[in-house]
Amino acid sequence: LNVMVGSSLLYEENKTSSMTARDFISDVYGYNNLDSGAQWDKPNTGRSKSTLLSGFGRINYVLMDKYLFTVTGRADGSSKFGKNVRWGSFPSFAAGWTISDEKFMDWSCGVLDYCKLRASWGKSGRQFDQPYIALGLLEANDPFLGYPTVTPDFGLGLINQGLTWEKTDQYDFGIDMDLFNHRLAVTLDYYYRYTDKLLYLIVLPGNYSGYIQQWQNAYCISNQGVELDIKWNVLRRENFNWNLEFNIARNWNRLEKSQD
Repeated sequence: LNVMVGSSLLYEENKTSSMTARDFISDVYGYNNLDSGAQWDKPNTGRSKSTLLSGFGRINYVLMDKYLFTVTGRADGSSKFGKNVRWGSFPSFAAGWTISDEKFMDWSCGVLDYCKLRASWGKSGRQFDQPYIALGLLEANDPFLGYPTVTPDFGLGLINQGLTWEKTDQYDFGIDMDLFNHRLAVTLDYYYRYTDKLLYLIVLPGNYSGYIQQWQNAYCISNQGVELDIKWNVLRRENFNWNLEFNIARNWNRLEKSQD
């Protein structure tokens, strides 16, 4: 029995600055020669912050070296989402059975050296890169009566306090086999993945509010696939080994629903 519990805190702060000039008399000094440009644009600066707080745990249990179980769970809270939907819970479960160690498999000696069956299910979450799109975006504008002003970003800035994690459910089933004195290894896997609440920029109807678009959890997709891997130890000598490997995969993708 193995148990692990932990927590983490991630704080990110990004600062940017840029300056541009045009119509250079000479480009000998490259970007170290901005003052030789005939025209200058206003310098731009930026700053953004985000925080991710997480708690997680895992339990591994092995019984008789042939029954394997794993349970994991984590909870994450991100400052990038609306205040009522910042936290997400993401559990997972996995089990393995080394069936070749069972007594009823004694008939396979010399042919099937090792065989394990695997199955798992898990939920995971993904946060987006932009730190403030759920909170509403503002942008600097021209001064008014000598005072600095800010205005809404009508293109992207409509607040959405319901904006939350992109969530994925995934199922996996597999089998691992070694045959003929471990000369032939076969691994076969099947998986199904359903990803919901994917981030998408939705065009808003009408123009009565001034806002044109809004970020929303607007669509979901699924994909499933089969993967096969075969390894063959063709020649095994004391000072020489010759191995061949073949693998093939097939994947199906589908758009399940959309708000657009």
